[in-house]
Amino acid sequence: MLASTGITTQPRYTSVATDLLVESVSTRKGSADSLIFPIVFLYRHYIELRLKSLLHDGYRLLDRAHKPKAVHQLSKLWPRVRNILEELWPDDDSTALHSMDLLIKQFEEVDPRSTSFRYPKDFKGNNSVKLEQPKVNLRNLAEVMNSISIILEGSAGAISEYQGYKNDMESDHW
Repeated sequence: MLASTGITTQPRYTSVATDLLVESVSTRKGSADSLIFPIVFLYRHYIELRLKSLLHDGYRLLDRAHKPKAVHQLSKLWPRVRNILEELWPDDDSTALHSMDLLIKQFEEVDPRSTSFRYPKDFKGNNSVKLEQPKVNLRNLAEVMNSISIILEGSAGAISEYQGYKNDMESDHW
């Protein structure tokens, strides 16, 4: 499903529950078909929630108003997050951000509105996943999600640190 990024893997930051499901599948015999849907859904939902929190925290750090919207499309959330990250760190190498562009695009192709792996059928009664049988390499997906989480969690941690410095500086002035 997702192509490997070449990003060096670090300790996992994604959903522990999802990582445990992937580990469970990899250590048992038989088919993993029954767990593919919840695993992909949980990983995708993790990305969506982290992007939304980065939007909130990034706009707060930049002293900009942010009105959360009921948007589930990663392709609408990610460019806004990317803009924040580029504004905060304009001189950083954009290789990781470019990798995220590609990974977000791949998730969008398979699950554009966060419903493909949530519901077996769409509103018209068609199969949500357009494949005859979903073919997902769970080990590769877990590795790719680990790479994504390094970018997202690293960004969140840095924004949090900057916000702490900003709060300290503002409190020193009062």
